[in-house]
Amino acid sequence: MSCRGKRNRSSKKSRRHRRANSLPVRTAALSTERREHFEQILAQLVTAIAPTDAIVQMWVYDIAVLVWEMMRLRRYKAMFVESWMPLFIRSTAREFIGDDESYQSEDFADSYFRDSEQRQRLVDALATSNLNTDWIDAQAFRRASTT
Repeated sequence: MSCRGKRNRSSKKSRRHRRANSLPVRTAALSTERREHFEQILAQLVTAIAPTDAIVQMWVYDIAVLVWEMMRLRRYKAMFVESWMPLFIRSTAREFIGDDESYQSEDFADSYFRDSEQRQRLVDALATSNLNTDWIDAQAFRRASTT
């Protein structure tokens, strides 16, 4: 075999090795998300796992995508549940404290988060039924998961 033939084979093997040791360039980040954060997760996994072949590299990339998507879904779930909180703060106040008009206003839900006395009043009312503020969270979660 000629020297040239060995060099070509060696060069092909080298390119194949470089490709096998580089992870995909595509990203799981949406246009509204910071790609660098995804790449940071991927880099940490690559460092921790140190993939040695293409199959393991694909698994590492897939794990990074799954972690990224779990984080995104948890963030979306929290935002979705939070969007229902004011409604359930008002309805819980109406149900457990009374039918006072002030509990129907948007201001009451806002004051619940700012005014410790308002919050304590609702906490005390819930306690009379052996409940706590998790009741409000659960109602908001239930509503968010059925819409």
